[in-house]
Amino acid sequence: MLWGFNPKTTHPFVHKEMQSAGQIKTLSIDPVPNPSALSPSLWLRLKPGSDLYLALGLIKVMIEERLYDQAFVDTWTHGVERLKVQMADFSLEQAEKQTWVSREDIRKAARFICRETPCCILWGNALEATRNSYQACRAICIIRALSGNLGRPGSDVKWSDEGELRRRDPQLLLGNRIPDHLRKRRLSSISGLLNDFGYAPHHMVMKAILESDPYPVRAAYLQNTNMICANEDAARTRNALTSLDFCVATELFMTPTAALADLVLPAASFLEFDSVEQPWHSPTAFVQQKVATFGEAKSDGQILNALARKLGLSPVWEHQEACLDFFLEPAGITFETFRAKGAIGGTPQYIEKDLSRFPTPSGKVELYSAFLAEEGFAPLPRPDENDDATATSDDFPLLLTSRKSKVFYHSSGRQIHSLRNTCPCPQVRLHPEAAAARGIQDRDWVFITTSQGKIRQQARLTTDIDTRVVLSEHGWWYPEKKNPDSLESCEANLNLLTQGERHFNREIGSSHLRGIPCQVALADSAKDN
Repeated sequence: MLWGFNPKTTHPFVHKEMQSAGQIKTLSIDPVPNPSALSPSLWLRLKPGSDLYLALGLIKVMIEERLYDQAFVDTWTHGVERLKVQMADFSLEQAEKQTWVSREDIRKAARFICRETPCCILWGNALEATRNSYQACRAICIIRALSGNLGRPGSDVKWSDEGELRRRDPQLLLGNRIPDHLRKRRLSSISGLLNDFGYAPHHMVMKAILESDPYPVRAAYLQNTNMICANEDAARTRNALTSLDFCVATELFMTPTAALADLVLPAASFLEFDSVEQPWHSPTAFVQQKVATFGEAKSDGQILNALARKLGLSPVWEHQEACLDFFLEPAGITFETFRAKGAIGGTPQYIEKDLSRFPTPSGKVELYSAFLAEEGFAPLPRPDENDDATATSDDFPLLLTSRKSKVFYHSSGRQIHSLRNTCPCPQVRLHPEAAAARGIQDRDWVFITTSQGKIRQQARLTTDIDTRVVLSEHGWWYPEKKNPDSLESCEANLNLLTQGERHFNREIGSSHLRGIPCQVALADSAKDN
């Protein structure tokens, strides 16, 4: 089951595993066709940003038709009766209206998940960029548990800790060095987000910089991040960075963000320093080995250690290899040994055989979360009562969404000629009917407008998309444009159209970036042949 997830483009390792699995059935949930599911058994073309409503619809059918795995639910879950009570007030009519997916297709999908077992449910990070992101992801986890597709071969499994090493070790994270009085002043804490959420959402940082709310932020150290192109609300982000008293950036290339810094330090690429790489989505650690040195470029660790010494602080590790040895200690090897080994991976942990409990207070999958209730959040998944993020109007009748490029990685690579030759300009896809109503033809340049701003991209017409949906490319900027520190180089960037202050998730503060009301209009008559 691929829910907004295209591993062929974004996760080749998973795609390779899917190919090696032989004949598998796929359920694709996506506003556009998924290249990873060439011939899906079922495709639900949902409305962008409506994922939670669809997940609740699937749960409704599982309970209503008693499709759920009774034995698994009885043994391994907590709160199913409370879930049933809440779902009694939710109807498939609501799900159909909110998602554009028919009730019959919702029923087919629920039966698919519960009957075509084992079933592995994979979702992409598009779900994590909507108003209801947190509860949508919780609802999908509940679907895993209800269908019994958790902790069993061929389903979603937990992995042993061998590949985790010391990813969460206090000596590495140093969170224990933050005094309690400062911890209480975290932006995430002051803003009422979940207490176990350890990051400050970008829109809250921008607010603190521009409005000194809840306190002033006057300096920033930006570590290999092109915030203007990659974060929501590019114009506000730029205003915030230019209002700082002092800003330092480490970068490989002069991006629109780095161009605003008072000082730019040359960062080393992955070919220029040793490391242990541990992707968040993989239970495996890989070796990264230095093969070259160029100019004055240094790794982030070297820069931070040098900065610590200048500030009169003692680095946690004097040398980077000592840090890597510490990280690898649970595996019983040093980094020198790891060079030859190449990778360390965990093993799948199955219920009953390897797992006697889940890492929760009850030891079970908590369908009902007492923790969330205590924190003042919905203990069972439900939509935000003030969720109007996808509400269209006469001025903005279409819904804008985006997906990752198969050529570029986020906002990087636009200055690399071979990549630009493959994908020379930003493109926005819309249905021929929507285009005809606006006098737009294939390859016309168009303006995409939201309540937040306007950008210019090239139109490509396709019947693969709903007449009400617009699919844009994100991360675009033009390195060849003059004045890289101005928004001129970002005139095609999707984040001139997004914002985080109004529509953000209550639990973790994530911005709404999928399903944004918009309008598309002809920009000029020029064609790009």
